[in-house]
Amino acid sequence: MLTEQEKDILEQQELTPEERFPCRFPGCNRSFKYNGKSRRTCELSHEPPVQVDDPTQLTPSTPKETKPGDDVFNYNCALMTDSFLFFNFLDGIKEGYGADGSHSTEYALECLYQFFLVHALLSPRGGEWFVWNQSVNNIGKKGTNTPLDEATEHSNNFTKPGIKNLGPYVTKKAVQRLAYSESLTALILGNLDETIKPIYMLLLGFFIIF
Repeated sequence: MLTEQEKDILEQQELTPEERFPCRFPGCNRSFKYNGKSRRTCELSHEPPVQVDDPTQLTPSTPKETKPGDDVFNYNCALMTDSFLFFNFLDGIKEGYGADGSHSTEYALECLYQFFLVHALLSPRGGEWFVWNQSVNNIGKKGTNTPLDEATEHSNNFTKPGIKNLGPYVTKKAVQRLAYSESLTALILGNLDETIKPIYMLLLGFFIIF
């Protein structure tokens, strides 16, 4: 069924007495049943070819309805995507599985940077070290790995004040002795924390009750 727009276009076409579409090149007597490819092929075969504005390019009679985008929904989807990417890398470090972040190839930026380091910028030895040495386990239990840079920062925070307190007596031997004492100090503090924690929880419950 023709729309009003299509009827107007057909009425504007110059048809032959037999209601056929003529070739629009002057002197050509060919005509066509449809205003389609055959007619245009004939018109383009002449020299010079016929250049006409084809009025048969119709706009849809019923335009498609475009729904406005939901900015709140899109924002929350992007936020969750980035959050799960971050959690994925944290889990890989926590479990000591360095290659876990490499599986999320759809998150291009972080993975691309990691691939550049492993496959291009670092040596094979350095790339292997980078993949499998992103975490450290100072507790000795499964699932308790911490990021290596975070552990290094804590180590620096322990060592720097000790070196500063040495004052003018800073020597290589003194700094080495201070560095060696870090692990023993951490062990003592850890045992102290484990001892005090039950007492703290007991006192906390006592004050909550009363």
